[in-house]
Order: sequence, then C-alpha cells, then structure tokens
Amino acid sequence: MGLFDKLKNIANSITGNAAKVELFVQADVYRNAPICVTIEANVKDAGIEIKRVYLRARATETVRITHTEIVNGNSVSKERTEMKQIHDFNFDFSGAQYLDPNKPYGWVKEISLPEGVQASYNVYPREVRWEMIAGLDTAGNDPDSGWKEVFVN
Repeated sequence: MGLFDKLKNIANSITGNAAKVELFVQADVYRNAPICVTIEANVKDAGIEIKRVYLRARATETVRITHTEIVNGNSVSKERTEMKQIHDFNFDFSGAQYLDPNKPYGWVKEISLPEGVQASYNVYPREVRWEMIAGLDTAGNDPDSGWKEVFVN
C-alpha cells in the first residue's frame, strides 16, 4: 500500500467516507409486525474492516407547552418546547468482516418493533417521530445512511 492509499484510508476513517451506505425500509411500518429492511453499501477505493452492520431505530417525543407570563404589567403567551427520546433500538445485520474496495454489498433482514412502543403521532401540542439509520461499525467515524424518517402505525 502506497503513501497515498494510507492517507486516503486515514481520511476515510476520520470522515466516514469509506463507503456510501443506503437504507431502504418498506413503506408501511407496523408495531409488533415484521418490517423488511435492506442496507446497501458501496465501498470506495480502499477496503475496510468492519465490526458489524447495524440499524438503529429511535423515537423522539416533542411537546409544546404554552404558558402565560406577566411582562411589564402585560400578559404575554410564550411557548416552550420539550424534547426527549422515548425509544431506542439497535439491530445487528452482520458481524465482523472485510469489505473489498469498489464493490457493492447488501444485507436484508426482517426486524420488528416491540409491542407497546409509541406509534408516530402529530396532534398539537404533542408529536412522536421515528427515525432509522444504518451504518458500518468501523474504526473512526462510521459510514452511515443518515437518519431517515419512517411512519410507524
């Protein structure tokens, strides 16, 4: 491996650009039912050693609270937003392996969100949003798909 390849590997490790990762989730996601998920990765110019291929699913609840304050003798309505993560799940799609350069890879798995999790919801003042991200667990910054919003029924 030449100096340029070593520098490229270091840069990819730092930036997470060793591979392009894409996440595909079926349109209708239901709680306590199988969800078909596909993760695809296209490795760039240098091969990478990964510990695992994973999917993370999380739900965030946002509540908008309106309250009234007295400011200089005048009644003023103000809105405060509270946000918290209410669900967070990890799913492994593959174990440790070496991914060759300039090759596409794909993993397909059925997952299910446990019974009793909160569905997506958006009625003022409360909102619950679900997101998923797929990634390759490797040294440095993991190449990932970026968060993708999904609607959970």
